[in-house]
Amino acid sequence: MANPKGNPQYLRRDGAPGHRGGGGRPTNLVKEKCDKLIKDKKLLEWVASVAAGENVESKIEYVDNKPVKVLVPAACKDRLHAFELLADRSWGKPAQAVLLGGDADNPLPYSISVNFKQ
Repeated sequence: MANPKGNPQYLRRDGAPGHRGGGGRPTNLVKEKCDKLIKDKKLLEWVASVAAGENVESKIEYVDNKPVKVLVPAACKDRLHAFELLADRSWGKPAQAVLLGGDADNPLPYSISVNFKQ
């Protein structure tokens, strides 16, 4: 007779069938690596160097038919994106207007009532 809950070695702790877990990378591995880069200030310095136009990308060029690794500045779109990241984190993003109802020419009427108890 077949086990109605499946193979017992693949049961979860609550007895339900499913993946027994334990496989794959730890869920917080990427977060820990990013946190370490931010705490060491290496990530911020790198983004700032991209925005400043410093040589950060490696490119292979051929000199006398021999490949040579050369550092070049990032592309203009990458520099602009790096600047936007830095600006958003330092000055904050601008506030967005949100239309809650109606249309722009004919908004819904509203009122606010405040009562103070004495």
